[in-house]
Amino acid sequence: MVGAALLSFVLYRTQGANLVSTSGQAEQTLKADVVNVSVTARTFDADSGTASKFTTTATAKARAALLSALPGAKIFPTQDAEPRPEYEPSGGSGLGGGGFGGGQEASVPKIKGYSAESGFRVEGLDDVQIDRLTKAVSGIDGTAANIDSYGVKDPAAARKAVLRAAFLDAREKAEESASAAGCRLGAVALLESEGASLTPWFEPSQSPPGMVLGRRPVKKVVARASVKVRFYLISNLD
Repeated sequence: MVGAALLSFVLYRTQGANLVSTSGQAEQTLKADVVNVSVTARTFDADSGTASKFTTTATAKARAALLSALPGAKIFPTQDAEPRPEYEPSGGSGLGGGGFGGGQEASVPKIKGYSAESGFRVEGLDDVQIDRLTKAVSGIDGTAANIDSYGVKDPAAARKAVLRAAFLDAREKAEESASAAGCRLGAVALLESEGASLTPWFEPSQSPPGMVLGRRPVKKVVARASVKVRFYLISNLD
């Protein structure tokens, strides 16, 4: 974990009470134990019924491949889309009727096939299992499978931990300021926070020269939080 805190403080008096106002920020890098996977099955069969059977079978094979590579892991479907038609590029102007005097004839796009995208959330993974998952995804036949992002199994606990770290950083600095003023901290008078964020980490992927770089997910999540705290001050003479 990596932690950092920034703090500013003000000592002042409000309605007879001495207060110290502080602000703290914390950042933590978490190990990922959740992987979000997308699987796209595509067929060039123009019949919708046949395409539906194909994409359903391909999705089932993809899930079976993940289960085989990761015995004991928990795999949850997050998206199960119906097959969507893909069309041939439109040709011609779509005009008919012999020029200006004729009417317009709408061109009907021709279906060239169908595709369907499914999503899975895989939980309870360590680094070794994540590497196995990467190989399993690349080895699924008949589909294009990708790791979209990484996450953590218990995001609520992760947010709580980084908020706590931000508060403790702010409190530590406030204690130093209070001590310099001959005081000690009392109860919290005011606490403000916009909550904590969990951000999947990405890095630029390699691309051929002259092409836009893509983003490759990395096996970590960054948690960030900031707080503003106002403490009552108690004189050491009291």
